[in-house]
Amino acid sequence: MEEAATELLAETAETAETAEITEIIDIPDIIHVFTVSTRVEEQACDSRIEAVQLAKDWSLDDQQVNVERDDGQVHMTFRDGSLVEYVFETRPGRRS
Repeated sequence: MEEAATELLAETAETAETAEITEIIDIPDIIHVFTVSTRVEEQACDSRIEAVQLAKDWSLDDQQVNVERDDGQVHMTFRDGSLVEYVFETRPGRRS
């Protein structure tokens, strides 16, 4: 009986320690702003989904639409309602 209680206490302590470590290394979600632009118009969007939908809609008017994430790592180009170019820069400090 004492062995079972000792094992339970050890498991509980291990679980608590794991939870503390997880909290310490937990990385907060980073929220990016996407800029949707044409030659004459520009609009900031708070989500990627919103930016892509706006770019698709704008590109139906026979114009090229660019979408860029605020950190410069993601760049998309849309024409005729479709994505025609997607660049994800994996090296820090480089921009397309």
